[in-house]
Amino acid sequence: MLSTMLRTHFLLITLLIGFSTALNAAEEPGAIIPQVDVAQLSATETYQKWGQVLFCQRIYTQPGVISRLYDFDVEDCDQAAELAADVISKYSIKDQEQLKYLAERHAVALSQNTAEPYHSVGACREYCRKLAEFQEQRNDQ
Repeated sequence: MLSTMLRTHFLLITLLIGFSTALNAAEEPGAIIPQVDVAQLSATETYQKWGQVLFCQRIYTQPGVISRLYDFDVEDCDQAAELAADVISKYSIKDQEQLKYLAERHAVALSQNTAEPYHSVGACREYCRKLAEFQEQRNDQ
């Protein structure tokens, strides 16, 4: 049932992303900032947010983006990915694999809808920083 629901959500998200504009920090500051407690996310929200982290990690390795990064940017995204791994650990192995697949598809869709990856550096920086802060709070508890 969960995988059918995830596939349906994936199809809807893919269609929405296909008709949306590019993820562009200059045009939409904070467009990918999490608005909810990531520990309480649904499966759909989980793979979407994880996909955004994967997207950020991928653009951080591109030559045109590396010069725009601070030292802490990669660390924050690594911590954000660690948080995603912690959150999906509550699911079964099969569902974790499905979430990983959907997250990667979401990251690809974001990449395809982003004309210039370096425009997303500011939004990725803020997004990964927020998730890294949340992960630090979870580690402190």
